Amino acid sequence: MRYRTELMDEILKSQTAQRIIDFVAPIYGNGYVALWMFQAIGKPLDAIASFVDSLRDQTIPQTATWSLPIWEQEYGVTPDPAWTDAQRQANLVSKMKYIPPVNPAKLAEYASSAAGVPCEVIENVAKNTFAVVLRANSDTIDRAKQAIDEAKPAHLIYIIYVALQRDTLANTYLALAGTERKAYPTVEVNL
Repeated sequence: MRYRTELMDEILKSQTAQRIIDFVAPIYGNGYVALWMFQAIGKPLDAIASFVDSLRDQTIPQTATWSLPIWEQEYGVTPDPAWTDAQRQANLVSKMKYIPPVNPAKLAEYASSAAGVPCEVIENVAKNTFAVVLRANSDTIDRAKQAIDEAKPAHLIYIIYVALQRDTLANTYLALAGTERKAYPTVEVNL
């Protein structure tokens, strides 16, 4: 502050009001009504600043307080009423770090979405091994492989079978009868 008066110390309790008074003429230092107006303006602005600071803390569960129920609902956590905020925060963090086991259907879904083509997972083709059948072209294999590597359990290995789908066209020549042309539909290979 540039200047201080006893009346200012008595009336201005708001931090914002004390900063506002620095931008007005010094004649308001002893103006009773003006100081109360600055105090009335500063009080809600202090509340807003406090809320914004509090909101910043609510964006992550490690520092959340009043937003803990929202975080718990998001992660499906039912808190114990006897827990402190610190215990609730620790429980949320552990829940966020937990990665559920991946079943074959989920693994096939990951690979299919990564590759953009249908995918099938066949369990137990050998000891600790599963097979992945992609009905794709060769450029999608790497994307599917990366998704599988990230999601599969570490102790399992896998084999990728790629079923390339191609339409074929065959020409049949008949003696003295001319040429017959027949298209054969796509055939999928099931393992």
